[in-house]
Amino acid sequence: MRVLAPITLAAALTFTLTGCFGNPVENLVEGAIEQQTGVDVDVNSDGSGASLPADWPSDVPTPAGTVVASFGVDGTYSATIEMADAAAAQAGLDALLAAGYESQSQADLGGMKMNVLTNGTWGVTYSWGEDGDGNTVLNMAVTPAPQ
Repeated sequence: MRVLAPITLAAALTFTLTGCFGNPVENLVEGAIEQQTGVDVDVNSDGSGASLPADWPSDVPTPAGTVVASFGVDGTYSATIEMADAAAAQAGLDALLAAGYESQSQADLGGMKMNVLTNGTWGVTYSWGEDGDGNTVLNMAVTPAPQ
C-alpha cells in the first residue's frame, strides 16, 4: 500500500530526528522523502515547530503542542507533536472523544499508549509515550473511515 511506507518512514524519522539534528539534515531528509514518494513532508527538529498540512481535516481535534513532523497524501495524514506532558496528550484524546469520536480499541504498551478511534468520517490512531530524552511525543494518523 502506497500510503503505509511514508507513514512508517515519517514516524521512524520523527523519533530519530527529534532534537538530534539541525536544519541541513531536515532539508536532506525532507527532500529525499518527497523525491521518492511525492509526499510533501515537514520535519522540524530545532524546537521551533513544523506545521500541519494545509488540508488537515478541520473536524479532527488536534492537541496543543509543537508539531515536529507532518505530512498528508491522498486524504491520509500524519503528525508527530511534542506535548507538554502525558496529561496534555490525554487531554487531546479526551477532546477527540468529546467531539464524537468513538474508541475502537486501546492499549497500554508499557510506556506507550495507543488508541484507535472513528467518527464515521475519519479513523484516528492516537498514540503517545516518552522519547529517549523524557519528552512526551504524540503520533496521530488520520485516514478516511471505511464506508
